[in-house]
Amino acid sequence: MTLQGLKNYVITSNRYNFLLEGYMSLFSKFWPTEEVETVMVGFKSPPLTLLPNFTFSSMGEQDDGVSWCDPLIKFFEEVSDNVFLMCFEDHYPVKPLAPEAKLRLEEGLEFLHNNEADKLYLMPDYFGKAKEHFKGNWHMSFDRGGELVTTSLLPSVWRRKHLLKLLSKAKSLGAKTPHDFELILNRSSTEGRVLLTPGTTEEACIYANLDAVRSGTYNSGIFDRWNQNRSTGPQEWMQDVDEEVMGVFKNMKKKWSNTNV
Repeated sequence: MTLQGLKNYVITSNRYNFLLEGYMSLFSKFWPTEEVETVMVGFKSPPLTLLPNFTFSSMGEQDDGVSWCDPLIKFFEEVSDNVFLMCFEDHYPVKPLAPEAKLRLEEGLEFLHNNEADKLYLMPDYFGKAKEHFKGNWHMSFDRGGELVTTSLLPSVWRRKHLLKLLSKAKSLGAKTPHDFELILNRSSTEGRVLLTPGTTEEACIYANLDAVRSGTYNSGIFDRWNQNRSTGPQEWMQDVDEEVMGVFKNMKKKWSNTNV
């Protein structure tokens, strides 16, 4: 199994779609875009010129009065991809996809395509949720309420049927936002087979990323930390982030201020 043909669905909204510019810049720098096709999924077209192998797909008019799950259920019911990468427009990649991480990801993709698992969590296991060794380089997570990784919307590879099941369940329980999706579903078992890499080392992180936005505001705190020692946080994969990467964050902060989000 290779990455060739893998779709990367990047979810956005009218409020934040301008952030796709920074995402596209960094994803194309650090990931093999000749293999992975990125589809930006939102409502209004983002104000940017798309790079090769990046497209935009509209879900129609944004209706803030309905559940966040509604348009995504309709969208993913219609796509043909059974396995795909999914993240948000502010999950900015900050490190290259390392060769060994790529091999581990390709191994995990095979498990999903063979219906042996439902989700690959691509961040380190800094919550200690690895339950037992599964196969190869992957461990199975716990699937109890409160496990976090099972409902996390951080960069992950999903089986389409599993994501649709969770979106429908979250909608039925009153979830209106992505935060609701994670919070409400995390209260009980999701009955999903989630694979992850144990440990918190940089090698354990497949999709090294930083949030451009936190709690509705730009994540400006990373600049002070980086100015001190080129670190953006306590984890290994947050250390020694390139100045060029921080330049993208700074440029998007200016656009954030000018856009009056």
